[in-house]
Amino acid sequence: MMGGEEATGPTGPTGPTGPTGPTGPTGPAYTYDIHLVSATEHINHGSVISEIKVNGSRVSKDKITFHIPPTMYDCNHDTDTSYDCEGEMGYMDSGGPITMSAWNKHVNIDTEPKFFTITSNTKINTIEITWHRPTYGPAIMIKENGIEVHRDSANHGSAGSPSPYPVTYTI
Repeated sequence: MMGGEEATGPTGPTGPTGPTGPTGPTGPAYTYDIHLVSATEHINHGSVISEIKVNGSRVSKDKITFHIPPTMYDCNHDTDTSYDCEGEMGYMDSGGPITMSAWNKHVNIDTEPKFFTITSNTKINTIEITWHRPTYGPAIMIKENGIEVHRDSANHGSAGSPSPYPVTYTI
């Protein structure tokens, strides 16, 4: 068993068949918590996210909750300063991976803060996070229904390209 697991109940691991996630039409069967486990390599910036996809499709806003809201800007266009985000976050707006949301440098990483949560009625096989550049990609850990299923060994380095920089996490 890996650290962070929840107890196993009489019907199996807690989650889809246990108390942490209702199944069927009443709610999501799967919860994916994304935790920060290292800061980004960039000297001043934390994460800069352009897009988030699950199983190849952009996550809908009713399926994602950010526990650490953007602290630098909610939505910014990479090249067009007059771009209107229409009240959406940069990782959710219609501009796609050319728009982004940004955080100040992450601190208190040692406590593995929960960054965001994705819920789904079905099992997710891949989560793709498009970071603006490798230097804005922290190391993350993913928990599926409380059980660790992925952990980066390091952040994504200091490179300034490519931009955008999609990373697929296989669960």
